[in-house]
Order: sequence, then C-alpha cells, then structure tokens
Amino acid sequence: MRKLYILLIVFGLIAITSCHKAGSQGKLTIKLNPTFGSSVLAINQNYQGPDGKNFVFQDFRFFLSHIKLVRTDNSTIEIESIGLFGASDSLHTSITVSAPNGSYKGIQFNIGLDSIQDAMQESSDPSSPLYNTDGMDNWGPGQGYVFAYVDGNVSPTPSGGFEYHVGTAPYYTSAPVLSKNFSIDGGNQTLILNATAQNLFYGSYSVNLNTQYYTETGGNNDSVAFAFMADFSHIFSLQ
Repeated sequence: MRKLYILLIVFGLIAITSCHKAGSQGKLTIKLNPTFGSSVLAINQNYQGPDGKNFVFQDFRFFLSHIKLVRTDNSTIEIESIGLFGASDSLHTSITVSAPNGSYKGIQFNIGLDSIQDAMQESSDPSSPLYNTDGMDNWGPGQGYVFAYVDGNVSPTPSGGFEYHVGTAPYYTSAPVLSKNFSIDGGNQTLILNATAQNLFYGSYSVNLNTQYYTETGGNNDSVAFAFMADFSHIFSLQ
C-alpha cells in the first residue's frame, strides 16, 4: 500500500509539472500593417505623397531576423530567427510563434539575414521563411538573399521610378527597439507591426528620390544602399 501511495505522489508531481510547463507559454502573432499615408499599402495601387507625387509600389518585401521580446528588466528572449514579410502577400503578412509568459515592453529585430542565415539554401518546406523566396534570392545560389526588396513608379521625378534591392553583409541593419507594453499569459496575443512606407521618402531619414532612386547592391560601399537601410530601419512601430 505504501508503494502505491508513493507512485500516486510521483505521478501527481509529474502531472503538475507537465501542466506548469504546458501553461508557461502562449502564442504571439506579429502581423504586418504596411501603410502609405493613412491608407493600407497594396501592390499596384496609386498613392499620393504630401508634395503631390504619385506612387505605385510594385514590390515591398523584407526579411527580419533574430526577432526578440524585450522584458521589463531590459533582458531579451529570441522568439523567431527569420521572418519574411511583404505587402499584399497572404503568405508573408504575419508570423505566429510560441513565447514565454510574462510582461514585456517591446520588441527588437534586425533587417536582413546574418552571415550564417544568408548562406542557407532556399527551403523546400512551405512553412519556412526561405521557401518561395522568388526575387529575394535573385543574386543566385551562394550569393545570398535580398534583405529588402522595394520598387515601383513615382512621378513627377527625373527617373520615373525607384528600385531598392539591398542585401549582403555590409547592409545588415539593426532596427531601434519598438516600445509597447504587453503581456503573454498562456493565451493568444497579437502585435501589429506598422511599416510606414511613406517615411522612406518623407521621414526624418528619407532618401532623395531625385538622386537616390536605384540600388542593386553587391558591393561594400553603396551609399544609396546605406541610406535606404537607415531609412528602412525607422519605418516601423507597434500598435
């Protein structure tokens, strides 16, 4: 009888421990909300800038890597190594990951892929962010991925368009911490990641459409690529 009691206690402890572990995490969805002005950004739609210029985006995609939650004590925990996001693309508008329960005050991430990630082959797994990266791997096998792929038409400007295809190690960029107080308690939490595309051209760090409208990086000293990635890292906020 004593052995039976001991077994019951052991099984009870295992069950309690299992329940605790099962309840120690929740689900976090990070959903992209790309905008231009007060409108949701969609591909092949017309948008007007504050100076009257007309914009049509033909592509708006980017990699985020080492996505981390920032705790209230400023420590961080990585919840996703790579995420591929894009406007008007149902495969890339959000990611959902497991995240530890707790209180947080923001998120942080890098734009692009680190050297190890950038050397990975395209995946055959549809759930992988490196699956179906058409255009994001347009430098060919072994030459890395495009970190940010943004192009379209704009008028009136001398060029009539813009094309920013930025990648390779010199342009791997850390974004500022995005502040927002939230908690995860075993349920489902959603964060809206705003990406204000208008700020690429009209923000505090904006590129000059008359002189900085094109880059297809592959070198180590492309001033347009550096300017664009500095701009791009500041278009994000949380709601």
